Amino acid sequence: MAELIASGTTQADSADFTVAVGTPARISLFNAAGAQVGGGSAYIQYKASNGGYFDFPAGGLDGFNQSITLSAPGTYRVGKMASTVAFGVVKD
Repeated sequence: MAELIASGTTQADSADFTVAVGTPARISLFNAAGAQVGGGSAYIQYKASNGGYFDFPAGGLDGFNQSITLSAPGTYRVGKMASTVAFGVVKD
């Protein structure tokens, strides 16, 4: 498991990460207690060939959708909004 964004309450963006062909990656929210994260949200963006970032069409992560599996090869990043609840984002 790789921590993309450390647990906290401030807005943050991850570094770019790559999903290789045939190697899906699960992106999940986490908190220090290991429990479900309520009140936080994160977004996923993919990097286009022109270097720009675009919102991932499948949506983001929140208290109801706490993980997503990325299977399309490419370069991505994750961002989290500021919140009153401390949480972070990991990649499996």
